[in-house]
Amino acid sequence: MKRTNLPFPQQIEMLTIEAFKSNRFLIVNKTLIKQFGLISAVVLSNYIDKHVYFRKEFSDNDGWFYLTHKQQMEQLGIKENSLRKCKKELVEADLLEIKRKGIPSREWYKINFIKLANVTGVHLMKTEGVQLMNSIGHIKENKKDKEKYSSSDSSKNGQITPSQFEKFWNLYPKKAGRGAALTRWNTICSKEPKQRPTWIEIKKAVFNQKKSQQWQNATFIPHATTWLNQSRWLDDPAEMKSYDRENDKPNSFIEYGDKWTKDKNGTYRNSKGVIFSE
Repeated sequence: MKRTNLPFPQQIEMLTIEAFKSNRFLIVNKTLIKQFGLISAVVLSNYIDKHVYFRKEFSDNDGWFYLTHKQQMEQLGIKENSLRKCKKELVEADLLEIKRKGIPSREWYKINFIKLANVTGVHLMKTEGVQLMNSIGHIKENKKDKEKYSSSDSSKNGQITPSQFEKFWNLYPKKAGRGAALTRWNTICSKEPKQRPTWIEIKKAVFNQKKSQQWQNATFIPHATTWLNQSRWLDDPAEMKSYDRENDKPNSFIEYGDKWTKDKNGTYRNSKGVIFSE
């Protein structure tokens, strides 16, 4: 790519688009498929294609573009419920921004190309005023942009970082909902250091809970997303016991990633008052 005087975010955008550029086909990045599933990866790739079109056709385009649900369903052959689920996942992963504007009101979209470059590990190169490395989460900027666009995921105190998700996923025993788990992992990593667990805490918790009585039955192992959402690394493996509810009737138990407590009527409820059902 030629040297350019474009602002740093636009340089990232142009470099990333090169990995998806095509005039005849919709290119879907394999890393996106692996992390978010095929449908979400295809939806995002279609947005990238539409972004390129708007950039080309409208000289004053600021990165926003619109695409109706009907157009998306026709172009991709998916149902509306699946489309809405994919959009929600992409927004939560900070890859997509959505807003409504205009009369009649339309949904407009904007892609976070810096986040996309990090997630996909796109081969970036050295350009004027910015050095980009082919490593997820390692973007070195000039002094002017450093404070605003810092993407380092290093942790001096051992707290978890985005790059450690793969190690967590390989360690966790239930392989379901990878995309949602990745989104939640990155959300936790974006918090203040004091609000994040360390990698040692995560590793030790999963290792010990694997040996608990409860996790010997795969049915009772929560999905990774639930485990992360509810800070299950804080659970005591000694309390995660198996039992026969019909005969033992404990005062409380942990199941489906939640704690259920018996009330006066013998009914089990969680902290939100939801009644337990098989």
